[in-house]
Amino acid sequence: MKRFSKILNKVASLAMTAMIAFCASGCSALEADEPSSAGDGCGSVSINFSHGRVVSYDSYTDIKLSYKASGASGFTKAASWASESELSAVSVPVGTYTFKLTATVAMSDSEQDLSETFSAIDEQTATVKNGETTDISFTLKRTNSTVGEVVTKGELNEDGSYTILKWVAADYSFTTEKNSTDISGTFGDVKVSGGKGKAGNAYIQLSKAGAGKLSFNVPANTSKIVVNAKCGSSNASSCKMTVSGSTYSKEESVGSDYSDFIFVPGFVSENDSDAITVTVSNTDSSSSLNVKSIMVYAPTKWTVSAEDASAPSKNPSENAGIYEETGDVSVDMSATTEGSVSSGSSVNVKKAEGWLNSAYVIFDDNAASYTITCDGTKVDDELLRHYSTYKYNENSYSDGQTTWEEKSYSNVCRVDVLGLAAGEHKISIVPAGCEATEISVNVLNHDRSGYAFSGSDTPGAYNRDGTLKSNAKVIYVTKDTAKTVSLDITNSKGVTTTYTGLQNILRNSTLKTSASDLSLDIRVIGKLSIDDLDTYDSSAEGLQIKTNVNASKNPVPVTIEGVGHDATIWGFGFLVRDSSYVEFSNLGIMCFLDDGISLDTGNYYTWVHNVDIFYGSTGGDSDQAKGDGSLDVKGKSNWQTYSYVHFWDSGKMSLCGMSSETADSRLTYHHNWFDHSDSRHPRIRTQTVHIYNNYFDGNSKYGVGVTLGASAFVEQNIFRNPHDPMMSSKQGTDATGDGTFSGENGGVIKAFNNMYFQLGYNGVKFQHMTNKDEGWKEGDNDIDCYIVDNREDAVPSSVKAVAGGTSYNNFDTTEDLHLADGSLTEPKAALTNVVKFAGRHNPDFAWTFNNAEEDANYGLIKELKNAVTNYNNTGLTKIGQ
Repeated sequence: MKRFSKILNKVASLAMTAMIAFCASGCSALEADEPSSAGDGCGSVSINFSHGRVVSYDSYTDIKLSYKASGASGFTKAASWASESELSAVSVPVGTYTFKLTATVAMSDSEQDLSETFSAIDEQTATVKNGETTDISFTLKRTNSTVGEVVTKGELNEDGSYTILKWVAADYSFTTEKNSTDISGTFGDVKVSGGKGKAGNAYIQLSKAGAGKLSFNVPANTSKIVVNAKCGSSNASSCKMTVSGSTYSKEESVGSDYSDFIFVPGFVSENDSDAITVTVSNTDSSSSLNVKSIMVYAPTKWTVSAEDASAPSKNPSENAGIYEETGDVSVDMSATTEGSVSSGSSVNVKKAEGWLNSAYVIFDDNAASYTITCDGTKVDDELLRHYSTYKYNENSYSDGQTTWEEKSYSNVCRVDVLGLAAGEHKISIVPAGCEATEISVNVLNHDRSGYAFSGSDTPGAYNRDGTLKSNAKVIYVTKDTAKTVSLDITNSKGVTTTYTGLQNILRNSTLKTSASDLSLDIRVIGKLSIDDLDTYDSSAEGLQIKTNVNASKNPVPVTIEGVGHDATIWGFGFLVRDSSYVEFSNLGIMCFLDDGISLDTGNYYTWVHNVDIFYGSTGGDSDQAKGDGSLDVKGKSNWQTYSYVHFWDSGKMSLCGMSSETADSRLTYHHNWFDHSDSRHPRIRTQTVHIYNNYFDGNSKYGVGVTLGASAFVEQNIFRNPHDPMMSSKQGTDATGDGTFSGENGGVIKAFNNMYFQLGYNGVKFQHMTNKDEGWKEGDNDIDCYIVDNREDAVPSSVKAVAGGTSYNNFDTTEDLHLADGSLTEPKAALTNVVKFAGRHNPDFAWTFNNAEEDANYGLIKELKNAVTNYNNTGLTKIGQ
């Protein structure tokens, strides 16, 4: 549990001193956020450190030094040592930094009845100059963790009682923060939520209406709690403060001057040393509350586990009721779909694999031409591509860290076969003048689940078994053919017209001339840039699909899919309006204009899946450095599924509904990989949304957000090191800050069996308030989500949004969620499915995020931005024979 104590004003019995030489050899290059004043050389630093107490024995282990430039997102590791005897030289560039020193401190003193081990920290600012030595002194303070098993607390008073807790606001750094800055966190043995720092004033100000709280642990035999407080609002002569814990709760009227308020709890417990969590709350409806100090007294010293003695790690119980995985988290990346050569040797097969309703073979390019069939049917020539250099990326996964490794082949061909039903298939490759080589592959089915599959048809040009619809027309598009591709359409008078150009083909004016039902399969090969298009009808987004109906006003289902591992849309995105049964699949989308995919107004039965979405173009607003929405849906769009999409550091993943909407649409998000994306996973207004089996991977702002009466069922997802996994506007975690959702009213989230791991890593503060928190009572709706014990449990009607008063509609207990067999799994199994199948398979471009640096960073990664901006596929040399 988390602990933090102020340093006693005593001379340390032992001060460790070390010369840390920052030598010119091995100085690392400056990162983008390091100070511009940093030079090319290195300096040396002499550090000395102590813990500030006089004791008979102490030692230091697990010593770590790191540094951070002003404005940088996180600390950079300088060095670490197992003990003080192993201190050695490291290197770092010259410049001005905040230096952070951490260590595990063990101390004991028989006269003081003291024996404990704890983690400690201090930060100091210093300038490292080239060739010079800088002295830095660290006074180590207790941090938010402890490794000691048992501690004894209590200082003897003249009346024979013991002071168990003496907490004075002036002892902590938040008193120097900017006026009214949110300083929620752990300070000493007290957890603060909904507090504000006041510059130059020695108090913590708690927000009104129960939003401001101080939580701390006390022994069961506590005789007295004394809180020094006054009303925080200048025009308030009286306000309310409540102290509660276990079965005890008492409210006091607080005046306009600081006074001591005494509470005698009389806790009932079998053991006097049992830990009781006590909360000081501002329960006044109109005034803030200022608290200067808290004193806790007991008749005996308190000998207790270090975990129970320290500040609650939850507010009042952030971790209660959640499934937290503390062991190693791994995934099974072993191949289960590799193909094999069943006969012939004329082709040197590099790799063959059955995949999702498709298969591919990579082989050495050593013939003038090839005849390729699958199960006896000729494969389209366009599905054969030639590469001088074939680059691809494979990922590995270990305890939360994904690593992508680029690999390559030289002078190879790749052939893809699309539209295959699940099961065994035979691909035959016959080089000119040679015998056939036959490859066996086992094909898997796409996971066709969610609301997009609730209609009478299947989204796109494919049947539910993965084969092409009988009326499908296939159009291959490359950078060289986007302006010239054509489609013949016959009207009701029997007249056939040829329409040329990709955007022209997709227009309503084209499709509505068709007398017969049809569907379109647009297959993109290689990189397709905005300048390659014949035109684009949306200046804000790019390519547009609008009102995709034929002459009989029947929908014309459209699939826009990539061929292979390197189909990339660059410099534009997609706008879909008033269209039904549209599918996007197997594409990379980079440098899009406004939104990556905008499903704007009146769309039905849309399926977006297995897409990689990277940065878009920088917008004019401060929060659009990474582009605007990656995948936005609004304007009464209904019956939607977004699945197996890989979002790469998106700024705003998915806006779901506009503030002007009143529609109650149905949407599903499943098996998506929110890979260090910042927020909106999704941000839901008014809609009803099922969110399951997604991987929330190091999201620096928030996960799911609900407003304006939305209902979201968030089940069996994986959250790695989340900041705010779920939020509802104006309540719970959102109410402890300045508000995240533009002042909108809230909604209700139902949660079940979501898995959390690596909480509080890499500088991320985990915040989560639920009905499972200690002390929660029915009717208290100031929570982020309502956790149910069983998936089929309904949310009580008494659970309402604090702002707006809407309740959860329990859609998941009364409606068909349209889940395919095996789609919904336990979180650990879902993690493997996401990491293995989300996005394109072994894509030509990928990025490894350093969790230690990027989990807490919501800024643009300049190196990734440059890589996306300069992306090109130069290895693809020829398409077809």
